Amino acid sequence: RGAISFEIEPEKLKLCNKLRSIENLYVVAATRTGIDELVSSAEIAFEYVENLPAGIDWEASLSAWKNFNDSQLKTEAKSVNNEEDVSDLNYPKFRATCNRTGQKHHFQSNEMAAKFGGGCHDHFLWPVSLKEYDINIVLNITNNNLSVLLELTRETISKRNVSHYGPTCL
Repeated sequence: RGAISFEIEPEKLKLCNKLRSIENLYVVAATRTGIDELVSSAEIAFEYVENLPAGIDWEASLSAWKNFNDSQLKTEAKSVNNEEDVSDLNYPKFRATCNRTGQKHHFQSNEMAAKFGGGCHDHFLWPVSLKEYDINIVLNITNNNLSVLLELTRETISKRNVSHYGPTCL
């Protein structure tokens, strides 16, 4: 699986849309390496990723996501003490997805996405929507390393110049 990563100033992030051979764009919220919990047992891995969102500094990545998408949604965690705040419609709906590769893991990607999504929900108290989401939080696991990404593009941008699908379209 190919990936290119680089650091860019947040105000220049939209320039990445001009890259010609890019499938999708993501902002990296966190990376962790050498996490033995991911390869020991499913229960230990689930517990690790459920607690992971609380240990991530989300401010910069969520700010970049908002700027890229020109979003006016509130991206901070909701207040647990204010019941009216929980029903506020100005918070984003999210979903969590997981991709895993490498050595044998004792869990399926969809199971891990559910546990990680539960941890994100517990941390942010944002509403969950698997189809009509505003933010897709992606958990990439390779062996005993992981990355937490915020998806910037909803669909592949490599097809943006295709005007007609036919037998000669690559």
